[in-house]
Amino acid sequence: MRISKKTKSLIILTIFAALFICMALIMHLKEWDLAYGVFCNIAATCFTFVILAWVYALTGGEPLEEQMKELKATHPLIETGIRSGLLELANERQYSKTQVNDMWISFLDQEKLSADSVDVISNVGRDIVHSLLSPVHTNSLVNKIIKGCNVRILTLSPKGDAAKIRKEDEGGHALVGAELVPNLQDVIGDILRQIKNREGKGSLKYGFFNVTPSCSIIRIGDRMLVTNYLYNMLGRVCPTFLLQDKTHSGLFAKYVQHFENVWKSGKVLVYQLDEEDQARLYKVDEDGRLEANPTTDDVW
Repeated sequence: MRISKKTKSLIILTIFAALFICMALIMHLKEWDLAYGVFCNIAATCFTFVILAWVYALTGGEPLEEQMKELKATHPLIETGIRSGLLELANERQYSKTQVNDMWISFLDQEKLSADSVDVISNVGRDIVHSLLSPVHTNSLVNKIIKGCNVRILTLSPKGDAAKIRKEDEGGHALVGAELVPNLQDVIGDILRQIKNREGKGSLKYGFFNVTPSCSIIRIGDRMLVTNYLYNMLGRVCPTFLLQDKTHSGLFAKYVQHFENVWKSGKVLVYQLDEEDQARLYKVDEDGRLEANPTTDDVW
């Protein structure tokens, strides 16, 4: 049987401790009290150290070494995750520690302005759409915007081809945000009028996109929750990960660019107030700006 170097060292140390104990007994028998005291102290120290060393080796030492080996083996993966700003990864969104509702409500509940910009793109945006029906949450959102936060929320256009495609992908079970609230236009109109009347420094742009969805994103400041959509799977069972922007590059920057690409695709309509302070849909052009006149395109 091959004995490791560490085990050999422990055996040698045990032998030395035993020798010191033997020497202490000899000194005691010969009644050499001074020498007996010295050898007793040395023997007790060695023996205590030996006991601790053996306990560590038998219970904690080897498993710890194995864990360190595994950690070293996965070091490149850990380093890549840190560099990419990856904070959390879940096989399914429904089991993610961080949920859309948690991020959104936490943002609304904070008294101080925790982010100067918020971007959301989702098939449904269920939690966010429902929060707009709550006076408490609506007031919090308006207060954020008054202080200078710019909020953009996009859900799938209920009449667009992209919604039909995604519904087929999900087996016909999917909804889109506009289908959750029949009077959504009135709800958004009320919020926009509050912002205007209070001379808000920020803005709310809530609207619809007609681009085949590949993921949902909620970005609040430097944190972002992303769910990648997979064919024939509901969004809640698709992989989800939480990102933090640390280097203005990597995964975070890729998904920021994805949102901007959709925003400037020429296939986005958002609610804004017209000259009569009524919420109307305006098309976003390829430069990311709203066209001067509201659209009359019913395809959306």
